Amino acid sequence: MSSLHDTPTVHGGAVRGGGPGLAALLVLQAWVWVSSVLPKLVSDTFLSGFTRFVGTMQPGRPGIYDHVLRSVVLAAPSLFAWAALGTELALALTFTVAALAVLRPRRAIPRALLVAASLASLVGIGFALNLALLAGDAAPWTLADPFGGGVALEYLVAGLSAATALTAISAVRRGAQPALAHAGGQRRGAAPSLRRTRQGEVAR
Repeated sequence: MSSLHDTPTVHGGAVRGGGPGLAALLVLQAWVWVSSVLPKLVSDTFLSGFTRFVGTMQPGRPGIYDHVLRSVVLAAPSLFAWAALGTELALALTFTVAALAVLRPRRAIPRALLVAASLASLVGIGFALNLALLAGDAAPWTLADPFGGGVALEYLVAGLSAATALTAISAVRRGAQPALAHAGGQRRGAAPSLRRTRQGEVAR
């Protein structure tokens, strides 16, 4: 049986069995960030497009946030453009590696990789919410046009990232429990054995 269906257990510095839910979340994360960063990597106009998009006031963008963009980001647009591109690329690589590791049958998942996926998910939350503000997306709890697109994609990505972080952290924490319980069972089992030995010695 694939390790996707096993209960997470820790083997040294690795976790065996991530669960199908974690695998699905990591695959979705990899797909989202790879599909987002690839067009930027192959584009010849990304830097100029970044400056134009940031400098254009979007309907729904908070005024304070727009002031920060104009006074800080547009002061060094190339720096922030490369930083955004590097962040997306790092997220895409992290989730792709983590997804491939979880999908491998009967292979332990390095604990450090799950921690990295958790941290990347937290970064993804902040990045997606920042994009939502940048694009001027309506808050996800507001009532929108019934024939519109519904909740903005950026908020969905933020929710996906939050679910991935919680699931990855839970996998690491639950994976540590069986090993601790096993060690505790061995310690508890030693005392009855000693008592039986002592009783045997008294009987003899």
